[in-house]
Amino acid sequence: MQRTTDRVRQSGPGGQGRPDVLVFRRYADVSVVARDPVFVVKDADWFDAHLPGWRQSAGMRLFGTHMLFHNGASHQRLRKAMAPAFSPARLRSLREVVRTVTEERLALLAEQPSGAVVDLHALLTAHELIHKY
Repeated sequence: MQRTTDRVRQSGPGGQGRPDVLVFRRYADVSVVARDPVFVVKDADWFDAHLPGWRQSAGMRLFGTHMLFHNGASHQRLRKAMAPAFSPARLRSLREVVRTVTEERLALLAEQPSGAVVDLHALLTAHELIHKY
């Protein structure tokens, strides 16, 4: 791992952060790291080996089997299935919806009295949002 991160850091401004955290801004740097087998996520196989019984917890099953916790061919298959939802055209088509929802939510926050306690989870995941757009 050190060899890969050193190579990326030496290549330019892409690899930055604390000694234990790397932040990459360039696709080329992310590509190098993503292809290094040292940099894999903790997937279901890892959880099976290190956290016996994790599958009995609904929360851990949801967490441990989420698409972000897949490696190799499984990750590629899921990524390919999701790619159309994140295409430049699709994201452009959502721009106005995101702007409208953001403005609506900010307006609701602005209506709250100064110092009021606000449930951001309820505000940002409101039922009407899910069904309106």
